[in-house]
Amino acid sequence: MAPTAGKGALPNDTDSMDLVSQTRSLRRKVTFWRRAAWMILGAAAVFLIVFWNRGETRRRECRASLQHYLELAQSAKLATQRADLIELHWNQFEPPTVGLSPMHFDLIVRNWGTLPKAGERIPLAICRDRHITTLSIGRHLLYATEKGLAITWLDEEAAQEYVEDARKDNRTH
Repeated sequence: MAPTAGKGALPNDTDSMDLVSQTRSLRRKVTFWRRAAWMILGAAAVFLIVFWNRGETRRRECRASLQHYLELAQSAKLATQRADLIELHWNQFEPPTVGLSPMHFDLIVRNWGTLPKAGERIPLAICRDRHITTLSIGRHLLYATEKGLAITWLDEEAAQEYVEDARKDNRTH
């Protein structure tokens, strides 16, 4: 009589082969899902790096362009021009070799002739479109102080007041 499988019985060859086959199958599945997870994480990392780089490059180009136009405005003495000519002159400025056109910036023309008091910041121009970076959404602002013209980065919430001023100014000019 052949021994029956039960308590104390040895596993037969087919049971051992099934167990080895199941172990190999499980190992292949684990390896597949581990590789798939690494591939997904790698793709996500590449996407985030590209998104960050694109946003930061665009933000730097915008700041450099605004700095370029600030220098042109100072050399053209734009603040001393008549209000109806300021935007016309601004839009005719030569764009930098790499950067944004003058049309990217929305002027607040009525503020250009105003002399700032000590500690006062008078907004002169702001990005027409917001810039999306990895960590923030915002715009550059060109403003006048008693020391001269300067540029700052504002998050979108803080920039909204100036965007509204620029839009109101556009309606009056």
